[in-house]
Amino acid sequence: MTTLEKSQFLENVLTCLAIMIGGVWTFWRFILNGDGKPKIQFDIDLRVVGRQDSKILIEAIATVHNKGQVRHIIKNFLLDILILKKNEPIINGDDFINYQIFLKKFNPEKVNPEPPESENRIVWVPRRWYKTFIDAGIAQKYTYLTYVPEDTTFVSLYSRFYFNSFFSFKKDFQSVQKTFNVTKMEESL
Repeated sequence: MTTLEKSQFLENVLTCLAIMIGGVWTFWRFILNGDGKPKIQFDIDLRVVGRQDSKILIEAIATVHNKGQVRHIIKNFLLDILILKKNEPIINGDDFINYQIFLKKFNPEKVNPEPPESENRIVWVPRRWYKTFIDAGIAQKYTYLTYVPEDTTFVSLYSRFYFNSFFSFKKDFQSVQKTFNVTKMEESL
């Protein structure tokens, strides 16, 4: 073997070693350590705006904070407004909602009483926009202005969005739910 062949062989071995080290580092950092996985903090809030036309105007506010290092594309960003009116009895739900108090879904835009579940949900981002994204390190706020009937005492907001997890190549979701006492919120106006 000539000196040139030896140096080419050594160069090839070092190149292969560098590629293997890079692969192990990438596997450790992005798969085991989770740098490429979604790191999202998701919160929801409600603000009572006031009363008008025998309705309570409310503003639902979703805050999605991308604490990861990659942009996250969010699809099917859904909102459910659940209400309990003043004179309604408190009833426990079934195992589908983990026996929590049953509140009725309220969506003033949907008139069909029993459509498929996906059609009876409010969307934060209009369907024609299809999706939204949040860059790394950004906290993005979304608002939805609507109303509930004037005899509503409690409002529960449930929101969920879907995203693709890069390493699992499957659709995953993030959700949040909070309940608010509308009467107390109105007193503080």
